[in-house]
Amino acid sequence: MSQSQLALFEGSHVPRTAAREALGRGELDEARAHLAPMGGAAEEGADAARLDRISSALRAASGDPVEAVHAGFAAALVIREPRGFLSADEWFRVYAQRTADALAADPARRVRGWIGVHFALAAHEEEAARRAAQRIVESVPAGPAWVEAVRVAFALGQDALARGWLHAACLESPIELAPEPPALERCGVPALDEAPALPPLPAPVEDLFAAVRELDGLSAPRTRWIAVLGEIDRVLVPLDPSEAEPLSTSAPEGDAARAFLAALRAARRSRERDGARGSNQCSDRELRARRRMQRIAPELFARYPRGLGGAFL
Repeated sequence: MSQSQLALFEGSHVPRTAAREALGRGELDEARAHLAPMGGAAEEGADAARLDRISSALRAASGDPVEAVHAGFAAALVIREPRGFLSADEWFRVYAQRTADALAADPARRVRGWIGVHFALAAHEEEAARRAAQRIVESVPAGPAWVEAVRVAFALGQDALARGWLHAACLESPIELAPEPPALERCGVPALDEAPALPPLPAPVEDLFAAVRELDGLSAPRTRWIAVLGEIDRVLVPLDPSEAEPLSTSAPEGDAARAFLAALRAARRSRERDGARGSNQCSDRELRARRRMQRIAPELFARYPRGLGGAFL
């Protein structure tokens, strides 16, 4: 019995399953080979033709590999084509996997509104997503891309690392940051537009952004104060534990957020040394640190007693 006859005898589920497994490994040519004997069937034949066009486009592409991936998939998945058995979600996962591979050398580059780490996460490539997030923090200046590395780290269960990254991103970014996930720009191809939603940041973290927006008198960029509020509320931690060691008690020139942190840490160290208990009982050293916090940011200082005696989340 020929391979074609055997496939027809067994039914479509066998080559379909094998094709899906091959696509899950990123093997486009292998997936097409499983569907080739079913070429006479409308659904299998349509998807086999799509895989053939995508593979051909990728082999023939020159220049930007990311643009080649997008052009190859978009050309193969146009609306007017016959419907195949692969769903839009399955096509998007294959597209995301290929795009993540093409972006591996530059995980912070934006493509259709996402960056490389987003595509790795959407493709369920967890290890690739972890590596991409780490490379962002190691090679890109603190800013919006760090927030996306944080989002992925939280999604992968790396909560402690994510809290440290976010603390550093907020404290060091020269521009405002936002907690909302970026949207994938639509391109008019349903199988590429129906992307899964990126996960939100944990609620306690998003609450920090909301709280900072409501406070008055904070210097810009306001989101750098999220690092301060995160320490007050014990939601965020410094990326490097040594950062929490004693700082100068004088305000760093032009850096009110770090000056507040220095006073906050001094107050907490004083409580630990002097053994004070209760928000209304403090030593002279803690009282001096409290007064510095109050001078720098009165509204923010009002939250300090809430965190006394707590632990980082």
